[in-house]
This record gives sequence, C-alpha cells and structure tokens, in this order.
Amino acid sequence: MTATQPTTRHLVGRSEDVPEGGRHVVDVAGTTIGVFRFKGRLYAYENVCPHQGGPVCQGRLVPRVAEVLDEGKRTILRNQAAETVVEAKYENASPDFLRLCALISSARDDQPLVDAVLKLYELSQAYPFPERWLNSLCDEFEAERPIEETPWGRLLDRCLGMLAEEPELEAKYAPTFLDDRAMLSSLLETAEGGEWDELCRRYAAAAFGKMGTAPRGYASYTKEACGVIRKKYKADFEKLGEFLTISAEEHAADVAALAPVVRELIGTVNDFAAEFARLKLEENSADFSDTLHFALKLLVRETTDGYERTPLAAALSENYAEILVDEYQDVNKAQDMIFSALSRDESNLFMVGDVKQSIYRFRQAMPEIFLARRDRYAEYEGGSYRKGHSGQEFQKPQRSDRHCQLHLLRRHEPRGGRA
Repeated sequence: MTATQPTTRHLVGRSEDVPEGGRHVVDVAGTTIGVFRFKGRLYAYENVCPHQGGPVCQGRLVPRVAEVLDEGKRTILRNQAAETVVEAKYENASPDFLRLCALISSARDDQPLVDAVLKLYELSQAYPFPERWLNSLCDEFEAERPIEETPWGRLLDRCLGMLAEEPELEAKYAPTFLDDRAMLSSLLETAEGGEWDELCRRYAAAAFGKMGTAPRGYASYTKEACGVIRKKYKADFEKLGEFLTISAEEHAADVAALAPVVRELIGTVNDFAAEFARLKLEENSADFSDTLHFALKLLVRETTDGYERTPLAAALSENYAEILVDEYQDVNKAQDMIFSALSRDESNLFMVGDVKQSIYRFRQAMPEIFLARRDRYAEYEGGSYRKGHSGQEFQKPQRSDRHCQLHLLRRHEPRGGRA
C-alpha cells in the first residue's frame, strides 16, 4: 500500500483578484503558477510549456481560435467594423473629423474616407507595432528636417554609400548624385528661409543632369539600384510642381489646418483596428495578420524607445544553430522582427533573395529591408562565405550544399571570429 502524500495549501491571493477570463501569476515554493478563472471556476496551471519549456501563462488571453478567416468573411467583418467606427465619428461630429470628411469624401459618399482608413490599417499590419507606426505618420507630417533626414536625402546617401564600395562605378556615377544633393539642398534651404516665391522660381529652373555612363560591360547590383532609386526620386520631385502654386502664408495656414485632420484620420484608423479586433474575438477567429502579431507578442515587448526580447524568445533562440530565410525580398518589418527575435543577436541569420523579384507589395512586402541590410552590414572577408551578386553562384563551403542565384546577400561577421 502506498501512503498518500499530504496536500499542502498555499495562499496566493483573493478570489476577487482573478476576474472572469483573467489570470493571476504567482510564485509558489519556487514554481511559477498561473491561476485562471473560466466560467466561474478557478484553475491552476504550471507556467511551463511542455513543448519548448517557455512561460505559457503570460501574453494575451483569447478563446480557442475556431477558424482562420477566409477573405470573404474577413471582408464582411472589416466592413462592419469600419461602418461602426465611422458612424460613431459622425455622431460625435468633432470639428476635425468633419474637416477630414470634407477633404476626403463628398457630401453623398463617405467611401473614400473608409477606403483611406482600410488602406492605412492594412499598411500598419506590416509593422511590428502598428499603432506606433500609425502615430509616427503624424510626426512625419509635422516635422521640419534637414535634407539628410528627408526620404530624398536618405536615398541619395544610400546611393553614395553603395558607390563608395565600387570605385570604378563611383567615378562615373557619384558626381551625378552629388549634384542632385546640392540642388535639392539648395531648394530646401530656400524653402526653410521662407522665400517661397524664390523657391517656386528655382524649382521651375531646376534640372537633373544626365547620369554618367558605366564602364562597358560593367554589371552589378549597385549599378541597377542607383538607376532605380534616381528614377524614383526624380519622379517624386516632378510631382512637387502641383504644390508650388500658393504663397508661403497660404502654405503655412494649410499645414496648420491639416495637422489636426491628420491626427483625426490616424485616430480613426486606431479605432477601426480596435473594433475589427473585437469582432474577430467575438467570432473566435483570426486572420493572417493576427497570427503574425500574436507570435510577436510572445517574442518581443514594446518599450518607449523601441522593443526588447522576451525571456521566451531568448530561450527559443538557443534551439536554432542557423536560421535561413529564403525569398527575403518579400518579407515585411513584422516578419523580419520575428526572425531577429528568434536569432542569436542576428549572428546566425542567413538571408537569400532577389530584390528584382519582389512581387508581393500588395501584401506589404518590403524589399527595402533587404537593401537596408545590404547597406548596413560590412563585407565579410573570412573563409566561410563568398558574397555573390546577380548572375553569380553562391556556396557556403563545408556545409550541406546550398547553391543559389543571388542578387543580394549579407550577414554579420560571426562573433569570436568563428567561421
């Protein structure tokens, strides 16, 4: 006969401390326990995942996901959420919202407003912290920055940085980009000096010089990228002509009037996101973006100056010797943060892709993430890697064969000089 072990009781809190659907995580004799209330009853669960050993009692509590939303049902819930939020905004009828409607929609149709809200929402889902990104749009709108900190300035500096790595091409292309930067800087100084009429005159007279000719037969990623980037900012520059038609005083009045309207628009998008999430929760359902952000909530924690990895992410990262990401040109920032969180300070990340083959922008793919890594990382000149560009074969020696046609590849130099 086996003796029954005596039951030990531990006081962990008051019953009212655990609301319906809530939890209370406590430490009991060196063991972390989560106490949950479900349908009026209390349940205790050890805070250890049986699969990976990470904590399971933290994070967002959601009912069991009964279905992953197909596009049809997702559209229905999305439209329902948009209708609820917009109707509530009309009932409140704040001056900023009414001004927003007047600018975007017509008296007979508010669909343009709804479309703007939905588009901004979908774009925000590609970022790790959607609300932070949305709110940053207001900062962008109201900020006054030097040319180096503007989108154009960053593009120009990126091109010049890439050219510095290829002296033969730099001699032909760099003068063009330096002239472009000088012209744009001069225009920006004129604008900041308040000489609006002079700005309009200089803009009308501005002209981009012809790009230098690369050496015959010269082919590289940098050559192609510089051409694409310059074409883009020239097209954006031409669009400015539509706006350089009013006085400085009128412009300042417009900016002052639009700033609260932009904040109202972003606030409406945030309200929509909350209502859409509530409807999906009612249906015990989730869409693709939810699965992405649920994973992020387990792996990273938002902070005032960025983010930090959770203990679960740190524990999981020890399970992976290397992380290979294929088709890297089609990831977005939220997905990229998952790779980073699961890596060992990104020292074991291996990315493969071709920016020219990015075809998923309609799903918020961001090939510029790949370009940014390429610009940020130094060349690795050790014995284990050879960098390959478009049309070249790449191989990682002394491992299983991995041959790829690459347009771009970079990785950190391994810590401690390891190959």
